[in-house]
Amino acid sequence: MDRHTETRLAKAAYRWLTVSPILTISTLLLITSLDFGSAICENSPLICDSNARTYIGIAIGIIVSACWHLILLQYVNNQESEFVRRHGGRALTHAGIRTGIALIGLGLDWSTSADGSFSCVTVIALMIAWVINFSQSKKWIEADFAQDDPSESEQLENQEYTDDVSTEAVAMENSNMNEIDPHKPEDILNDLLEKLRSIDDVNIFHAIASLKELNYSSEAIRNQLETLAARSDNEDIRNDALALLNLPSNRAVQKHFSSSKLDRGFRFTLLQEIDEWEKKHLISKPNADLIRRRYDFDFNPAPTEKPQTQPKSVTAQQSTPTPQAPASPPAPAEPRLSLLQTLTSEASIKIYLYLGAFFVIAAASILGAVVPELRLPILIIGTVIFGGLAVAIKKRLPQPSFALFIVFSFLLPITANSLEETLRQAFNLTTDFTDAYWGVIFVLMAVVWVGSTWLYESRLFSLTALGSLILACFRVGDLFEAEAAYYTLLTGLTTLTGLAGTWLLKKWKDDKFALPLFLASQLLQGITLAVALGVFGVNTFEPSSNNLLNLVTLATWMVGTVFYLFSEFLYPFFAFPWLTAATFIPMPWLAATAFDLESLGSSLLLFSWGNILAVTSEPVNKLEKIKKYGLPILMAAMPSLALGIFTGFVHATWMGLIAALGVAILFAVLHVLQNRWWLWTLALINFVIAYFAFFQLELIQKLDIFFGYQLVGITLLLLIPDLLLKKDWSLALQWRLPLRTIGAAFLFIASTVLFTQENSGHIAINYFVLAVFVATYALAYRNSYLAYLPATYLALTIVYALNAFDIDAWLPALTLLAFIYYVIGIALRNHYKWGDVLRTSGMALGTLMSFVVLSMTKETGGWYVLGLGLLFISETYLRGNGWFEIGAPAHFTIGIYLILHDFKVEQVSYHLLAYSLIWLISDLLTHLTFRIPDPCGSSFALLAEFFR
Repeated sequence: MDRHTETRLAKAAYRWLTVSPILTISTLLLITSLDFGSAICENSPLICDSNARTYIGIAIGIIVSACWHLILLQYVNNQESEFVRRHGGRALTHAGIRTGIALIGLGLDWSTSADGSFSCVTVIALMIAWVINFSQSKKWIEADFAQDDPSESEQLENQEYTDDVSTEAVAMENSNMNEIDPHKPEDILNDLLEKLRSIDDVNIFHAIASLKELNYSSEAIRNQLETLAARSDNEDIRNDALALLNLPSNRAVQKHFSSSKLDRGFRFTLLQEIDEWEKKHLISKPNADLIRRRYDFDFNPAPTEKPQTQPKSVTAQQSTPTPQAPASPPAPAEPRLSLLQTLTSEASIKIYLYLGAFFVIAAASILGAVVPELRLPILIIGTVIFGGLAVAIKKRLPQPSFALFIVFSFLLPITANSLEETLRQAFNLTTDFTDAYWGVIFVLMAVVWVGSTWLYESRLFSLTALGSLILACFRVGDLFEAEAAYYTLLTGLTTLTGLAGTWLLKKWKDDKFALPLFLASQLLQGITLAVALGVFGVNTFEPSSNNLLNLVTLATWMVGTVFYLFSEFLYPFFAFPWLTAATFIPMPWLAATAFDLESLGSSLLLFSWGNILAVTSEPVNKLEKIKKYGLPILMAAMPSLALGIFTGFVHATWMGLIAALGVAILFAVLHVLQNRWWLWTLALINFVIAYFAFFQLELIQKLDIFFGYQLVGITLLLLIPDLLLKKDWSLALQWRLPLRTIGAAFLFIASTVLFTQENSGHIAINYFVLAVFVATYALAYRNSYLAYLPATYLALTIVYALNAFDIDAWLPALTLLAFIYYVIGIALRNHYKWGDVLRTSGMALGTLMSFVVLSMTKETGGWYVLGLGLLFISETYLRGNGWFEIGAPAHFTIGIYLILHDFKVEQVSYHLLAYSLIWLISDLLTHLTFRIPDPCGSSFALLAEFFR
């Protein structure tokens, strides 16, 4: 788009802001006169006084009148120029600011009860905003031009300078100028050139009319006429400019400046070629005529036929061509612009449009307020006029037609409301008539706006048609006094209509054109499903509600399923398969509550529905076209299955057990068909639920099975398969990892929970079983680190077994066990990992026992502790690590303390002497016996010095 057109369109946006107050104020007066505030207050639970009604009516008027500014969207959405879009957006922002000022001022006046004080300030602020727009818009455009292209202004100045008309550039048909006109030809042409460059069509028409009366012209004038003939948006201007190029004055200018560039024979050949191009439709007639005007300046002014004879030597003798026809005198200048042409030009029509809209609406407002009887006829006539004119001038003047149709759209509900009030008052009709009337009206309005979507290729009207259908649904619901659930169903069906319209728009236009209607339908569907869920929740906890209404809510969710399936077909998106599956989730619960099923029936229904979805997901997952629905459908089955298990347990334990076991089998089968570790994990979890539910059966509870056996049993069931299969940690992880993970979790739970039980005999048996199993597992997988667990379990087994038989022999028994661990560890030194584990287990057990004996000051315990200290001396020798050296004197110190305590030796000096001797002798013997680094030697000396 050229700079001239960009500037004209940008200025047009601001120019609309300048004249829009005429329409917005008149619309405000009209809406306020209809007294919508009183209608709202009377038909709603709001308590309104007279002032409140007035303010509500004015607020509605401001919002409705602000819709006039939607005309600016044509500049905001201009596809050809970012410059026009930028200034269109700025103009729309200014329009929003003006609307915001009006609403804020009204709100302040209402909230403070200022009785119009803030309204006066608001009017002043709006006038200031209007003046700023009027005075600064041109500067904003120029500043943007300078920013986009710093040399723009300089180029314009150079262009103005070179295009100025000088006396040498003026070509005249004769020397007889308009002697009556006192101005110089140069000044006249310069003035006309400025008008031709104007963005105002009226100025251009005036300049064209003046040029037709002149018998002289210039090269700058002719160049601008060519530009207008090629690029003007107004068809009349293009035609008139092309006609002016054929005037004798402009032909003389072209002859003066171009005759020396191409000889006459060459130009004649070129004109013939242009005729051929036009006949073959390679070039349009207006463009062909425009090109001809550059080369036919010394031929017939309006050639319609080819010359009778054509010289054969034109091409060969281009220097001296022979003209084919005698030069005819120049055609007389065309008549000036007629009155009819002036009255029907686009610029004049726009003026009539805005003035007519203002006068019609103003007249309707005044007469409607003064003479109520004339309100309806005036509104009907005005609506018909605006609608009829919009359709009549659509082809010739699309933009004014669109504006007229916008006015017609606003007048439609206003006229319908006035007609309804008149009929209701005249015939004393009931509210049922009102609901039926508005239902029909909204449907008809939707049909009108659907047609206008096609007529104006406007996405806006597709949205208004959808909104009208929604209102029609609400009115139908009001007519039958329907419950809230029916409204959600009707709205859901309306969203399907929106998707059908989206499909038609896509077929007619493209994806981008249909996208706003599609998004609006998505938003409406989301709100509908949320409201339907809320209605279901309210009905569930409302004792007096009719449960069968949940079937209507179920139908709403089924419509939602169809909606999202269709949405995925229209605009494929990753979320639509998940939303489709999500609509399946509440369906069984809605059906169960609709028929007031008890826990047994609900459990069966939920369990069956979940199985149906889970089983269906498998073949769906195999088909490539619908594979994307497989996982969402399977995930949608999970809530139903979980609720089925829960309600099964609510009914009876056996029902919950069967449901949990059934789900476990279902997930296991699905995992077999297609390995998915998370499905196998869920199968195992449900199996665990069924396992513990088995022990809660009334018959099994009579057996009073120890809880530890239940825990150890599930642990063995989960881990034994891993023990029987091939001993490879990385093999078949999809199957074996869930078993190991859950089994290890229950092993930890069992090991911990057994401490809290009271029957020592059962506890000892459980720990012994765990010790044997884990030892077998460690040996099978050759993992020495797992051997720590059976070593611990065996010690706990001995403790609880002795406690079960009430034998106080745990100290010698555990001491013996520690020595056995250590001796076996020495025997397995060649298998250093196993040996290290057993020796470490023996020393750890001995250390733990030493501290327990010390805390209990158990009699004769010191001798056992002295013996356990020997293990650390042996380990220091075997490992050659001096850090183990500290274990022996530490145990010896504890042992000596306990022995002295047994002999009733309480003097501190004897205790300190004994401790210091132990640490010094230990350090000396270690130094003399082992040739290894002694990191603890200095520590021993310090401790001995301390005890001394």
